Amino acid sequence: MTGFCQGGEAYLAGVQADIDFFNASAIAAGYNGTPELPAGLVAWEAVVKEMVDQYMISFPNTPLFITAARPYPDLLTPSLQGGTTAMNDIFAWGVANYPGRFGIMNAQLHVTSTLGYFLNAAIYANHLTEPVGIQFLCNSGPDNIARLCNAPPYGDGPLLRPYNAMNASFTAGVSFGCNFIEVYEYDVTNPAYQTMLATQRAALQRN
Repeated sequence: MTGFCQGGEAYLAGVQADIDFFNASAIAAGYNGTPELPAGLVAWEAVVKEMVDQYMISFPNTPLFITAARPYPDLLTPSLQGGTTAMNDIFAWGVANYPGRFGIMNAQLHVTSTLGYFLNAAIYANHLTEPVGIQFLCNSGPDNIARLCNAPPYGDGPLLRPYNAMNASFTAGVSFGCNFIEVYEYDVTNPAYQTMLATQRAALQRN
């Protein structure tokens, strides 16, 4: 499901000028902020609910996925706060109103993915009742392997061999209870990965 974001995931605004614009537009449209959310995210939640309702009406027999993200970033500046809260509000609403059909997906699987990240936690919290899945952050090609490992310059993780990085990422996704893991074509067609892909597929089928 899309239409309530400015990208393929649920990102709405990431810089102050855009956030100020959305907040001002929401106030002009009659929305008010709360102690937890600025006006722009109050309006965003209302719009997401309306759009999800329409998706569910249009596809009554189909589980539908929201590819989650923070609509506003969570930073120290007060006007930038609330992204995690707003996304979690939508998870709770969607699961309550469309049990068994409100799919939750994250597009950031990598070697150091853990349940400490709120989107992975939401997947795990709902994996017994809702369709859930995850997409690799990137493929394991030479230009991306450091990013996949969260190694310098992206983070402090060790730079692993591509096979080990893929396998560790898969294992993390399986541990979150995912029903599926979306893999880039570069890796799906890699002859060196075929046994690993088969093993991890079997693990996913057991979830």
